[in-house]
Amino acid sequence: MRFGPGYSPRPRPRPRRGYECGCKKEQPWCCPPAPVCLKPKCNVIHRCMTRDVPHVQECHTHIVNHQVNRHHVIPRYTCSEETVCHDEFCDMNCKC
Repeated sequence: MRFGPGYSPRPRPRPRRGYECGCKKEQPWCCPPAPVCLKPKCNVIHRCMTRDVPHVQECHTHIVNHQVNRHHVIPRYTCSEETVCHDEFCDMNCKC
């Protein structure tokens, strides 16, 4: 394809062999004029297209368990018993 002055997007019309419109050679003004070829008009269309691009991002979870020791004092009751025997017939100074 050739671009520049004289470029025509349509094919050039064939030259006429005589007057096909029925005009006589003396009356060339009755024939329709040949079309004027203009330079092509360029339309620019901007389109926005969306496409999904996958990205891999690793997510790592690290769990730290903290154990808190709560100390409770649980009383354990014990009991002791003592039996003392006193003899009535004996004095306090005497050893039984």
